[in-house]
Amino acid sequence: MASDRPDRARFAAKLRKLRDFKWHITQETLAAVSGVDINLIRNYEQEKSLAKGETLEMLAEALGTTPGAFAACSLRSMELLPEDSQKRLTAQLLFQLADVYDLEPYASVDCAGVKGAGGYFEYALAQWCEMREADERDTAAAQAPGIPSEKYRELQDRMVATFRALDEFEIAYAGPYEPEDYPAAPPMLGETLKRLRKASGLTQEGLAEAAGVSVPAVCAYEQGKRTPTDEQRQAMAKVLGVPEEVLTDFGIYDPNTGWHFLAELAQIYGLRPVRDGKFIVLARIGRKKPLDPFFREWARRYEQHIARGFGDGYEDWKDHYEG
Repeated sequence: MASDRPDRARFAAKLRKLRDFKWHITQETLAAVSGVDINLIRNYEQEKSLAKGETLEMLAEALGTTPGAFAACSLRSMELLPEDSQKRLTAQLLFQLADVYDLEPYASVDCAGVKGAGGYFEYALAQWCEMREADERDTAAAQAPGIPSEKYRELQDRMVATFRALDEFEIAYAGPYEPEDYPAAPPMLGETLKRLRKASGLTQEGLAEAAGVSVPAVCAYEQGKRTPTDEQRQAMAKVLGVPEEVLTDFGIYDPNTGWHFLAELAQIYGLRPVRDGKFIVLARIGRKKPLDPFFREWARRYEQHIARGFGDGYEDWKDHYEG
């Protein structure tokens, strides 16, 4: 994953989509509502620069979303990777979200995916599922044969309204949450690197020598002051005996951002919220289900992990997951 996520092209595309979606407002109107200079907005949409910090927050608020909606665009870069790398990266993203945001693997006879385990993600999945079901119902009603002319416009208007609500939810959701309920965030690359180095019994000097990087560089990586190149990250992962994807820093800092990464992943793999018994599961519906083997293995190991009292090597399996 690139260190300057999201890149300019994806940022620009998201900004244009949100601006057009939000009552089709112009760049000038967005500038007036957000307080961001019109020239900056033009630069963003022309892919000349990226909004950051307070400016990004101002734009997101004016567009009815969260800064995390823009950060999650970076996940699309995984589509350029080989299939095995995509699956390993997907696994590491889901592991990170599950560790801090009440997400669990799920598998039944007919369905495999992830479900919320209370809190933010369960609530968001329930909302998403209800909106999808409403959209499907209203679309079916509006397209049914033999509709009386006096009811046709009403059904068409309802179909458009529910589709718009679903579209807005999927691209701009900013659900409420209490920050004190989620004091932790997925680990930064430096935290993961330090944990894996210590688990391998290596000093910073030992890792640096084996990976062909300097000791000050390893120190800076662990402190989050510098970001390794892809080549350096691959070299350190090889020394540590883990897939390079384990050292991915997604830049997720709150549940809203985590949710948008999950929603982006759903777009990439065709996942959708579905009801399976009493649970709402984010899963793939259809004949081709590329993530099903991973979901089922993860669910099996997670259940064993819980049943055996957390001493079965589950965390080690996640660190070394190869797909």
